[in-house]
Amino acid sequence: MNRLRRILFALTMISAFGPGAQSAVAGPPGYNPYDGTNWAGFYVGIQGGYAWGDTQYSIPGFSTPKGDMNGGAFGVTWGTNWQSGKWVYGTESDFSFTDIDGSVVTGCFPDCFTDIRNLSTSRLRAGYVLDSNKLLYVTGGLAYGTVRAGLQGTTA
Repeated sequence: MNRLRRILFALTMISAFGPGAQSAVAGPPGYNPYDGTNWAGFYVGIQGGYAWGDTQYSIPGFSTPKGDMNGGAFGVTWGTNWQSGKWVYGTESDFSFTDIDGSVVTGCFPDCFTDIRNLSTSRLRAGYVLDSNKLLYVTGGLAYGTVRAGLQGTTA
């Protein structure tokens, strides 16, 4: 499950710091997007990606071999920004339907499986406008999802 946590962490970081909706900012009526001076407003967008990694199961006295897990994700991102002078504050959330799964062949026990059904993040942002089209910001928040794991032929 340690690898699963790494996958979830990587997806969260890609969502939080990667290119995407953070750079697309809408504004109030009459806002000229080409002068770039107003970072305030609401935005929404779609996002997708692919994840891969390892899965492994451990209980005291027994560990399975590592198995591969991979799959795609597709969802929606939305947020809003407020601007006060050169300071920008915002919130952002996303939700992704995922098909990230994998299994481990144990050889002597039923095979184990991991299945990530969905991922979501919610975070706050604070930034400083460097010039008309550059915003330096920090963000932090919460990542959560639905993960099923267990033995083949059972549900968890």
